Amino acid sequence: MEFELSDFEIDIMKAASEFANKEFPPISKDCDNEERFPIDVWRKACGLGFVGSFIKSEYGGNDLNTLQYCLILREFWKVDPGCGNVLLTTLGAEIIEKYGTIEQKSRYLPGLPKGKSIIGIAMFEDNGNLEIVPRKTTAEMKGGCYVVSGGKNFVINGTLSDFILVLCRDSVRDDSSNILIVDTSKKGFKADKLKNKLGIRATDIARVDLNGVEVQVEDRLGEDGNGLEILKHFLDVAKIYECAQGLGLAGGAMNRSISYSKSRRQFNRPIKSFQAIQQKIADMYIKLHAAESLFYRSCHYFDRGADYKNWITITNIFTREVISYILYETVQIHGGYGYVKEDDIERFYRDSQFIRLFNEQTTIERAKLGELLTA
Repeated sequence: MEFELSDFEIDIMKAASEFANKEFPPISKDCDNEERFPIDVWRKACGLGFVGSFIKSEYGGNDLNTLQYCLILREFWKVDPGCGNVLLTTLGAEIIEKYGTIEQKSRYLPGLPKGKSIIGIAMFEDNGNLEIVPRKTTAEMKGGCYVVSGGKNFVINGTLSDFILVLCRDSVRDDSSNILIVDTSKKGFKADKLKNKLGIRATDIARVDLNGVEVQVEDRLGEDGNGLEILKHFLDVAKIYECAQGLGLAGGAMNRSISYSKSRRQFNRPIKSFQAIQQKIADMYIKLHAAESLFYRSCHYFDRGADYKNWITITNIFTREVISYILYETVQIHGGYGYVKEDDIERFYRDSQFIRLFNEQTTIERAKLGELLTA
């Protein structure tokens, strides 16, 4: 099956690329060094309609499908992964739009694309592992509302968000869980920014503590006890985003390698003339475009509600391998300049580890795919 981007989608890419290339380079190194979220650039991105553009127009978005939104994410990450994550200030809105009531959508969605609010999603338990099954974070029904207690870690936008989606275990029914929309201004909510991260240092990631936070029943997302099922859908969306991020990062690294090979001279000639360098860049190009083909197919199936899960798994696994290969070879091509902070490559290499952070889940999915294929 062949996939060709429409003129509209090409225009989206061009607009995103122009914005990122203008706004990110002047601040990217400082945001990384200072672990500072680029709030002014985020506001500009909101004003131009990039942020939350997948949200329906009736709630302030631009009705983009998953592929179209991911094209923006890819172009942003191609220029700088840390600043590119300004798009993740709406991460979690996808499941409010799919599972939320009309009242929830009307209340929580419109402020996101306009830059008036930020959402977070708390799914990982605070137990040292990237486990999504809620064991310590519980919701107890008292006086007609949920009382939430526990902790979550690696919460994106944790200290910036106005509200957070929290996966909680029912305090009475151990096999039941819910996703609750928690107002971060409520008493008992606390978020501490994680500092000294390896990469994606411009992205706000936090540990969240909930000490008896009250949540109204009408702020439960979906049917009672359906939290994990909703989260599974979110994880499928997150995997697609991760592929877009990875392809952007790998594409940006490859472009920098090509540019460097033209300017760097050894033995009185540019290193692009060396066959070893030519082969490295050719292999980068081949692997990147193979991964992009898988990515387009996955988005195509996902947007049409087709049987997409295996394709997302295949794309996710292969994209991770492509990222590792391209970033390694990029450092090799740049030599010593790829190893020091003065150059973008060192930052790109560190940022690439963010995508590999959730490797345990991918390993499980690879085994499930193998089991399915050998059944």
